[in-house]
Amino acid sequence: IITEVLDPEEDMITPYLKRPGTKEFVVDFILKELAECEPDLLDHDTAWASNRAGRVSQPAARALAARIKLYMASPRFSTESGVTWQDAADAAKSFINDYGQYFGLFAQANVSASDNYGNAVLFTTYTGNNNETIFFRNDATIGWGQINLDTPVGEGGSGGNCPSQNLVDMYDMADGSSPFRQYDATGAPIYASGSLTPAINTASGYNDADMWTNRDPRLDATVLYQGTPWGTMRTDSKIDVRPGMADNPTGNANATPTGYYMRKYIPATILSSNHGGTAYRLWTIIRYAEILMNYAEALNEIQGPCQEVYDLLDQVRHRAGITGSVADRADLRDKTAMRNFIHKERTVEFAFEEHRSWDVRRWNVAVEALSRPIYGINVAMDGTVTRKVAQQRVFEQKMYLYPVPETEDWKTGIENNPGW
Repeated sequence: IITEVLDPEEDMITPYLKRPGTKEFVVDFILKELAECEPDLLDHDTAWASNRAGRVSQPAARALAARIKLYMASPRFSTESGVTWQDAADAAKSFINDYGQYFGLFAQANVSASDNYGNAVLFTTYTGNNNETIFFRNDATIGWGQINLDTPVGEGGSGGNCPSQNLVDMYDMADGSSPFRQYDATGAPIYASGSLTPAINTASGYNDADMWTNRDPRLDATVLYQGTPWGTMRTDSKIDVRPGMADNPTGNANATPTGYYMRKYIPATILSSNHGGTAYRLWTIIRYAEILMNYAEALNEIQGPCQEVYDLLDQVRHRAGITGSVADRADLRDKTAMRNFIHKERTVEFAFEEHRSWDVRRWNVAVEALSRPIYGINVAMDGTVTRKVAQQRVFEQKMYLYPVPETEDWKTGIENNPGW
């Protein structure tokens, strides 16, 4: 941590050979900086004026501090940081109390819940009146050139970001029930040894042969699957991943390896007029749903499932179109089950928003989450869906931290990260 101006004529290495610990770096420096700078940042009304779009604001500083405290209270960091779950809960609650009046879960009248969820990460504060964004990069209008890399090959894209069956399996049913019997600490359903299908909760009505029907509407807003209406470049304008068909052509290296393509962050209006359309899209760094989820997670760790935790989770789920209440779930009455459920909910709600890789690390379950196979599906010509292993993955304990480059080690003699 360098807090003084360095003089290139003096020794700039020796004073900094001791690496700061988590508490020294994060709690005593970063959180202190955020607390001290917040009063001097733009207040909400000033920062949200259209000519200051995306400027750092007082709410953004408080929201970032709330995220950091949640991370520091998590199993991987709590012992060294000294931050407690109560600290994390208080931080999220302080945002709700002081700034919550300005924000909410984005929803438009006469728009489907699935579209409202999808638009929460597409519409800007200034075009669409999106009141969910707290900290974001405000993009100008974009066109085909900004989405073609992640668009299905049947639409002329490169299919660069393909969801997995692992993710699809984490979505509940539309009525709020769970399609599977049991979930682990990574938030994923438990797959029996040698099986590619988790044990099914038959009471939910889930059917593996028709796995996308009656699911959480966030699935439709996030993932393109077989038969989804999409685009303008196919004969029937539907995703078709059957062998040799538009989205799974023989010999095309860009065809999906999992049987899925990404829907989230892709404005459908761009695909109109032979891909001549344009749309606004921002990159959201922190949105209000995260504040609610952070508060729910911390509260559960403090006192276990309670009405306030249920209500926080229901706010997020109901905006997405789920009808049932979390309080009605008999399988979520103890802290561990609710913890696993919250881990699952964060994965679903923030899919492709760059939360998951950091969450599994702070929960200390990265080895379990990131070393399991990537599952996918094959869809036969008659529409039959079969599960498959799309890719094997490796994640070892040492991969929690990147190695310090050898050149830095040679210059400073600083000890490398564990395992490297």
